[in-house]
Amino acid sequence: MNKTAYIDRLLRLAGIIVILLIFALPSYHYASLPERIPMNFNPAGEINRMTDKAGIWRIPIVAASFFIFLELLIFFIPTAVKYFDKLDENKEKYLQLGIRTLKVLNLLFASIFLYVTYSIIRSAGGEWSGISDRLTNVIFSALFVIVVFFAYRFVKIDHE
Repeated sequence: MNKTAYIDRLLRLAGIIVILLIFALPSYHYASLPERIPMNFNPAGEINRMTDKAGIWRIPIVAASFFIFLELLIFFIPTAVKYFDKLDENKEKYLQLGIRTLKVLNLLFASIFLYVTYSIIRSAGGEWSGISDRLTNVIFSALFVIVVFFAYRFVKIDHE
């Protein structure tokens, strides 16, 4: 197995582990959750909507659906790319980098869902008052850095 395939498999495995954790957290804490839990936070990270505790399952379901959607997209990209004639020269490089970009973003989005699930559970238990605005800034900064990094890598392919 080459290095690229190994890294791609690690990214997928890490994403699957994060998705499993997203389901494990509510499963473990469900009995101790109050009947009403926070479900929405404003930009300052403060709670602005409550729901019944069964609502905790919305996030894992949405996270898993999003993860599966991106994995299916990654699976079908090689089929779609063969129709782009202008990419013939660097098609394989674009394909590998596009797949890697989606896998990294998929892991980041799954991690964000995990953080939100954890924040809801901690807020419901009265241990937190909402989502940390610092960590939210770190998450958005990471997203920005990832997008800029991969955009640079795409531009670099054209100049090789």
